[in-house]
Amino acid sequence: MRKTVTLGLMMLVCVPAAWANCNWNQAPAAVDFGMYLAMSGGTLTATSPFRVRCTPSSQGQVVISAGTPPASFTPRTLKGPGGATLPYNLFLDATYTAIWGDGTGGSAVPAAYMTGPGGGNTYFDGTIYAALPSGADVPPGIYTDTVGVDIVDGKSRDSTTMTITTIVGRECTVSAFSISFGNYDTVGANDAAPLDATAPIDVRCTAGTTATVALGTGMHFSGGVRRLMSAAGVYLGYNVFTDAARGAVWDNLMVKSGTSVSMNTPVTLNPGGSVLFGRVFAGQDVPAGTYTDTLQATVNY
Repeated sequence: MRKTVTLGLMMLVCVPAAWANCNWNQAPAAVDFGMYLAMSGGTLTATSPFRVRCTPSSQGQVVISAGTPPASFTPRTLKGPGGATLPYNLFLDATYTAIWGDGTGGSAVPAAYMTGPGGGNTYFDGTIYAALPSGADVPPGIYTDTVGVDIVDGKSRDSTTMTITTIVGRECTVSAFSISFGNYDTVGANDAAPLDATAPIDVRCTAGTTATVALGTGMHFSGGVRRLMSAAGVYLGYNVFTDAARGAVWDNLMVKSGTSVSMNTPVTLNPGGSVLFGRVFAGQDVPAGTYTDTLQATVNY
């Protein structure tokens, strides 16, 4: 007796899930704004081009995250030394008006890339526009942020990251200053007593920058003394000091220094504060007239 057995064979075929219908052909590159000069520079801009490849009958949209936490779209921030942040943003357009994001928090997204049925792959070129506004009151150093840039096609994502970088440079400025001594009385008070005067000096630097301020010897320096000169070529000896006691001459060797708290406020210089202490020496027998000199202040930082 023969027994026939029918064997049912079930074949399980595993088909891998398809990758995104749209993916990166060329992912956006890192953005390097270069040197950021808050006091003298303008707005910095940069671009990051990319290319998206889409298969037939597909749709994809490029979205960008807010960045490294804590983050927002209005604005995005580069993170720097000591927790300092520098505002910047990424835009859809070359006029820097529409913030490129994911459609939330004040951001917008571009139109989707769409392809019809049949044929081969379709390629789409795009550009991310980056802008870093001028005038941020932040300390020097390296500032960075990282954003996620994803192609979303409704089924999956093709994800990449983009790093944004700038270096905040050190800067200092010094405003013009003027010491007015007034009237020098050769036969009265100043025959025995010097004529003193003071003037403020306004030095401003990038936050956190230490500045050292030196003064030149003037136009008519001689014998260790600065001199004012009249139109007739007559000299009147004077000097500028670091302190109210007029004990130390302020020059290229004896200097004042201080560290900036904010580029929007003058640096407090020491010793003696942000003040020039001038003195015309007593007992100088000179004719009447107007006496002047020009000093150059040099800020090292």
